[in-house]
Amino acid sequence: MTGWELETIINFNEAEAQAEVYTASRRVAELLYKRGIKPFKVVRTNGKTTGWFFSLPKHAVLLKPENRTIRLGGRKVRE
Repeated sequence: MTGWELETIINFNEAEAQAEVYTASRRVAELLYKRGIKPFKVVRTNGKTTGWFFSLPKHAVLLKPENRTIRLGGRKVRE
């Protein structure tokens, strides 16, 4: 696959507490694995792994532009 095809997509909506992450990038999948997030679905094409689907809490989705943190999924709900 080319670099353009090794995409990562983060998808969530306002109605659900979980975000879904799809990645075709082995590097991104390994980063998530190392942080203890296991894929709920693995895509294989012609016997090769070509994509991973992960689920995580929306509050864990962060952007960090220029030393600022933006929590896209809202605040973490305390128990």
